[in-house]
Amino acid sequence: MRRFIVDVIDDKVEITSEIVKHAKVIRLNLNEKIELVTRDGNVYLAHVDSIDPLDFYIDEKYVNYTRELPFKLVLFAPLLKGDKFDFIIQKATELGVSTIVPYISERAIVRLSKDDFSKKAKNRYQKIIEEAVEQSNRDFIPELSELHTLKELASFKFDRAFIAYEEESMKGSFIPNEYIPTKDSIVVAMIGPEGGFSKDEVDKIVKMEFESISLGKRILKAETACCYLLSILSYKGECQWLTLSLFHI
Repeated sequence: MRRFIVDVIDDKVEITSEIVKHAKVIRLNLNEKIELVTRDGNVYLAHVDSIDPLDFYIDEKYVNYTRELPFKLVLFAPLLKGDKFDFIIQKATELGVSTIVPYISERAIVRLSKDDFSKKAKNRYQKIIEEAVEQSNRDFIPELSELHTLKELASFKFDRAFIAYEEESMKGSFIPNEYIPTKDSIVVAMIGPEGGFSKDEVDKIVKMEFESISLGKRILKAETACCYLLSILSYKGECQWLTLSLFHI
């Protein structure tokens, strides 16, 4: 079923020019069933009430329904060159993150000021996130924070945090097999830039109570490491709670 991110005011769906353009591309049909997601986290079942002008009619609001992870998964990611950061935020959204926190690191190739990030890049990244929300049928739009320094990351609160560090590759310092993210907990996954972390950076991050872990014996590219780490954490949390839910049916 097609899914759109919309604003709903007094049960009336606000149709933007982008929605009209998208509807034409995918060739929506009259009376076709669709799902609507609002920026405040509501999900509705609706149908196409008119084609020209385009209009959606809300049939019902979903209650006790979610496609989201049972815990809050937060990604700390450096800006990467080319379209690699686009790829990371797209895949992170598909994998269920609740927040994406871009940060400035010592060995990062991309150098962007906080002001430039906010004015020039953030809106484009937000659009990529929202497109990924629609594609993956999520009912929550991840938050994209402002650009942070490494020091500023210490202000974030979490229940557990992991940093993927290449120097751990031969030590077997993996995420513990018995670890399962608890319901509603906040779990942070952090990856480094193309040039990796410096030893000083890792020491500072570990002092923030991060656990330095390995993602295996092979050295992964930043975007690969991101997908790998997020997949492990989302699998651990989602499958555990899905099993518990089925057991109690």
